[in-house]
Amino acid sequence: MTSTIDSGFDLPDCLTTDNNDKPQLIYTSACGYCCIYTSVSQGRRVVIKAIKPELHGNRIYRDLLDKEYNIASKLYHPGIVSTIGLLDIDHIGQSIIMEYVDGIKLSDYIEKHSPLSTETALSIISKLCDSLSYMHSHGVVHRDLKPDNIMITHDGRYTKIIDFGLSDTSAFVDLKYAGGTRKYGAPEQFTPGRIVDHRADIYALGKIMSDLLPKGPSRIMKLARQCRSVSPDDRPDDAAFIRERLSKAKASTSRALLTIAVAATCLATGFFINKFLETGHNSTNSTESASDVQYQHKADSLINVARKYTRESLTEAYNSSKKDSTDNLSLLPNRIIRNLEKEVEQQCDSAEANMLKAKIVEAATQEMRDFFNRHRSEDGSLNFK
Repeated sequence: MTSTIDSGFDLPDCLTTDNNDKPQLIYTSACGYCCIYTSVSQGRRVVIKAIKPELHGNRIYRDLLDKEYNIASKLYHPGIVSTIGLLDIDHIGQSIIMEYVDGIKLSDYIEKHSPLSTETALSIISKLCDSLSYMHSHGVVHRDLKPDNIMITHDGRYTKIIDFGLSDTSAFVDLKYAGGTRKYGAPEQFTPGRIVDHRADIYALGKIMSDLLPKGPSRIMKLARQCRSVSPDDRPDDAAFIRERLSKAKASTSRALLTIAVAATCLATGFFINKFLETGHNSTNSTESASDVQYQHKADSLINVARKYTRESLTEAYNSSKKDSTDNLSLLPNRIIRNLEKEVEQQCDSAEANMLKAKIVEAATQEMRDFFNRHRSEDGSLNFK
């Protein structure tokens, strides 16, 4: 019996497929030895890296292309462009086949979106640290890390390092020429005979950090300067360590935003509270009765709830920010006030609600002031003068 729930394509009888198309030239290096093409292979968009036609007879460039393939093909990481194969293509010659990255270069992204938010910049840097940590753990040094060799996918999920043309590992004893991009290359890269290790990529990362955050938080700027130290021995030794430091700086920045927001909310609501309490006091003087005891009991109960809710909300957000950045922390104080006002409206009639709102807001704001005073000096990023 044939199943009625089998899945599949409803294909037309005359269906044909064209899995490959003619490679299209999209880029020729002005200073390098390569051309870049794009094509479709087996239904998949790919990038083809080949030697310039006028250099086909030079054995050194063929060896350099082979070396790039041998290094890049061993790397499997979402933050590194995938190398698919090495083929001899008609009219093009020996070529590296790589994944096509649907995105833009980081240099173009910075130009288009500058100035970047601290959160966006730190996200990009953290992803680069992940990729570098993986790459370095496999003994690979990129040696040409720069915004032009980093792609940001259009969906914003991935940051991919591309172009391993200058990469190196200790397994190779030849083709170890001095070189790189002057703006981003470490000093030792341009000195013939100098040993270049993974710390050259750390130097370039420091330069990229400054491109992403020209005026970032002081902790991050200090870390970027350390990465750019002239001596490799003065640079951080591990990209994973840099990522950890960034996470702490990111959390401190989030906590600072929360604390500033609390202070701003206190100032903004202070005038309103005073005026509202004066109005409430005048209106209740003439209405004192036996029901005042019941009203006061309800007020005390709601005030205690408001204080506890505010304290727990701020503490939870602050502790969470120590582990990771919490989105929209700056909006939390106003959200607390709105939630408390809604709670008062649900539990009281309109007359009581109008009188109690000011007292509830005053209690919540006092908790915010206390929170601000407790945590403003917890670390250097929260000190205010």
